[in-house]
Amino acid sequence: MIELEWETDRTEGVTLVSAIVTNALTTPQIVRIENRVDGPLWTPNGERQSAPEWSDGCWEGLVEPNRCRGFGFATPMELAAVADPPLAVTETRRASNDRAPEPTDVFASMADWRPPLESLERVR
Repeated sequence: MIELEWETDRTEGVTLVSAIVTNALTTPQIVRIENRVDGPLWTPNGERQSAPEWSDGCWEGLVEPNRCRGFGFATPMELAAVADPPLAVTETRRASNDRAPEPTDVFASMADWRPPLESLERVR
């Protein structure tokens, strides 16, 4: 199950929207969350370069099993003009396992492995 929690805060003419997405599943999930604020959107890193998870007003990122991730944005829109809810999960899909395994995982899987005695020469 994917859960989304958010809160909004208005300070000095800017509405901050912060959210936490939680993956309670046992597999990594790619989660796409749509922004529902009708107005300018300021994502982290300013106007010149937005955060890599943000594109076209949507946040999309990998959430590992039994983990959560936080993200947020700001807008000059008043709280009354911000949609309720300001965010919505629009897509979740299982992350593929085609990424290379970590070397530590490979070594851990070989912990009980020993070469067969026949393959070793005896030295006297």
